[in-house]
Amino acid sequence: MRVDERFRRAERVRKKSEIEAVLRRPGLHGTYCVVHVLHGGRPVSRLGVVVSRAVGNAVTRNRVKRRLREIFRRAKGRFTQPADVVIRAKRPIAEAAYPQLVDEIAGLLRRGRLLDTS
Repeated sequence: MRVDERFRRAERVRKKSEIEAVLRRPGLHGTYCVVHVLHGGRPVSRLGVVVSRAVGNAVTRNRVKRRLREIFRRAKGRFTQPADVVIRAKRPIAEAAYPQLVDEIAGLLRRGRLLDTS
């Protein structure tokens, strides 16, 4: 992995107020997660991840967060414009295979006009 491909601190939605601002936007619902997108206002796209205790224990929740960050890291180069994205995990995400998550999140980002339809 090249250094410029890492998930940098500047690419994270960290403050509670910023996460809440994105969560006020309508969500795009999938089987495993809900994706909220807030377009514009930033030079780079940022990601916030919300995984509740209902998903599983700490080990499971951290694994889910790592997977979601990796999916975002790989997709951000194809974004049509910078945006803040917050992904809320649903309970079934713990049992989902990685390719299923990739397909679902890519589809939700397309619906949110963040990824090209090509």
